[in-house]
Amino acid sequence: MIFPDGFERLMYRWMEDKQVGVRLVRPRKTKSGDFRPPRHGLPSRITLNSDLSPVDMMITFCHEWAHYLVYNAYQRRAKPHGEEWKQAFRGLLAEVLKQVDLPHGIPEAIRKCYFKRERIGSGICEALYDAERELHIRQNGGVESQDPGGIRVRDLAEGQEFRLRGGKVFVKGRKNRTRYRCREVKTGRMFTVHSMAEVLEIISR
Repeated sequence: MIFPDGFERLMYRWMEDKQVGVRLVRPRKTKSGDFRPPRHGLPSRITLNSDLSPVDMMITFCHEWAHYLVYNAYQRRAKPHGEEWKQAFRGLLAEVLKQVDLPHGIPEAIRKCYFKRERIGSGICEALYDAERELHIRQNGGVESQDPGGIRVRDLAEGQEFRLRGGKVFVKGRKNRTRYRCREVKTGRMFTVHSMAEVLEIISR
């Protein structure tokens, strides 16, 4: 598995004497990882998408390991991304920030994304996306050859037509906080689309 330098030592310490399997799987469109509790005599299982960047792989593992910890403590009495999970996830990230030497810009982005926001259960945080993009550029000699995160709605110009996963085509409108007001081309209806939604296709007219 590919993690930032130093994270695997911390991960193995967390996993010591624990009955849980971790494996990489083919990339999934709807999630980066998941946790499955023990069933049919098999141990708990965590899966991680194989195409994640080292930082995303680390954060996704922490996300799923927090689910493992909460399940062991509360079984199904705790909400999936409730207060118990938030406390566990933030505790893991706090250890990461203390013990792992992360690239410049990543620790600040983690604090902003996961300690200064209330909703941290799902979705891509812009601060971390930007920090990883800058890291990618530095690692490629200052050239933004390929964006590892794909094209997001926020990267498009106002008035640009684009297609999202699922097939619907929209025209990008004005931003309202974290979302853009976008008109669906087929129906003319207005929708709010998250700024970090991944664009499947940019349509030229």
